[in-house]
Amino acid sequence: MFSQSLVCIEHWLIPERKAGCGGDCILMDWVPAEFRQPESPCHFIPLNGAGETVKALEADQDRLETAVKNWLRANIERLNQENETDAASAEVIY
Repeated sequence: MFSQSLVCIEHWLIPERKAGCGGDCILMDWVPAEFRQPESPCHFIPLNGAGETVKALEADQDRLETAVKNWLRANIERLNQENETDAASAEVIY
């Protein structure tokens, strides 16, 4: 789902970049530490409260797509709220 998608650093051909997942992957912050070494660590991001991952759901495309959509929506909402809080804090400071 994530691997080799447009969000995947491996999708883009970047000269001088060593192949493989690493610190420059924007999804790595969501990968639990114990899963950062395997191939496609992004497939081990917990997508819901049950801890289901891309790896666990890859046999059921419909469930996988629903879980990823819900995960994306929840994280976008959380990031938007954090940005609003940061902006409000910055206004108070200045």
